[in-house]
Amino acid sequence: MIHANALTSGFENLIHIKFNKEIMELGIFKLSIQLGRDLMGLSLTYFMFSFLNYEIWQIFCFYFLRQVPFFFTIPFITHFIEKFGLKHGVSTRGAVSIIFYLLLPVLMTTDFWQSILWLMPLFIIRSFFINTSNVAYDICIAKHMNQHKQGSAMAGIQIAIMAGAVLAPIMGAFITASLGFEYVTYFGALVLLIGSLILYATPDEKFKVPYTPKKMVRDSFRRTSKYFFQAELGRIFFDVILWIIWPIFLIISLDSITDSGMVIGFSSGIAMIAAFFIGKRIDTQKKSQSTILKHGAYRSTFLNFFRAIWIEPMTLSIIDALSRINDQTIKVPYQVHYYKWMHEKDTFERAHIARFLAEGFYMSIIAFILLIFWVFRDMGTPPKEVFIGIFTIGALGMVLTTQIRKINRK
Repeated sequence: MIHANALTSGFENLIHIKFNKEIMELGIFKLSIQLGRDLMGLSLTYFMFSFLNYEIWQIFCFYFLRQVPFFFTIPFITHFIEKFGLKHGVSTRGAVSIIFYLLLPVLMTTDFWQSILWLMPLFIIRSFFINTSNVAYDICIAKHMNQHKQGSAMAGIQIAIMAGAVLAPIMGAFITASLGFEYVTYFGALVLLIGSLILYATPDEKFKVPYTPKKMVRDSFRRTSKYFFQAELGRIFFDVILWIIWPIFLIISLDSITDSGMVIGFSSGIAMIAAFFIGKRIDTQKKSQSTILKHGAYRSTFLNFFRAIWIEPMTLSIIDALSRINDQTIKVPYQVHYYKWMHEKDTFERAHIARFLAEGFYMSIIAFILLIFWVFRDMGTPPKEVFIGIFTIGALGMVLTTQIRKINRK
């Protein structure tokens, strides 16, 4: 049993397992989760838009109502992680996601509000376990970060994520087009099961959490740097765009789920290669972290403005590929600063605070975009200018991610 005082004084008394082994296990898990998420991401949006005939504002309402429980359940996960352990806590995401994905095609119908009524209990249960997994995952990464190879470590995790992002959209698109949405859920469940079993079968240790839910919420607003708030706002706004807006835009513009899957998969593959070299550069040129991040954020502002202007598949692929390559110049150094801040002190509480604030930002940003599409609901398909406006706001917001450089300053 790890004592509470060890949690606030660094990691000297925590689990001593070789860095590469831990990161490899977490990387395999992250790959399976990313495969499952990206298999469902494009296919679920396509299913709601093309088969259930949901309007765009209803699709965003679905994601908003799915997101709300994440914000309100996250303060209460600490005792569960205490009893379940870190890596076993991470693995819980797989089991609950399997159930969620298998039930989705059964519970979702053309009656939007009836579907939401049936899904809400599932949303609440799922949010608790995914919050548990996310916080435990961040603690594991921060705990086992090799201080001399931070860039390579973060690049390795990013490569695992991007590998899922390459394969999943293409596979999900072809399975949906040829067999139907329910078969995507079957395949996604299998992938999630494999990833979760790998972590659940590994040795783990338990610990005591040295703070209460009330203290965590209070510290989120009183003891967290304003620069962290700014950086996370910029990062999450753009993440929502890639997660929800971009698939909707591709489906509307290309009118083909297979073309949409190929665009996302192709661009993610190129970005995966870029992440490797960026991580190497960060390790060999420590002073370049902030410069890489700053220049990447500025390039992102220009690249993402053009997302909604051209709708020919090849051009969209090139623009998306350039954008995702450039995104690695933001994500890899961003995560180095992020986990360095988390590793520095109060790691368990900081990991919890970071996810609490992130879920609040996701909820608020999705609500904001939902409001925009609700205003244009009577127009059927919103004009392209709406998408251009949202992409531009998200691109400009990426400049805020540069503020992450300041959170570790004394």
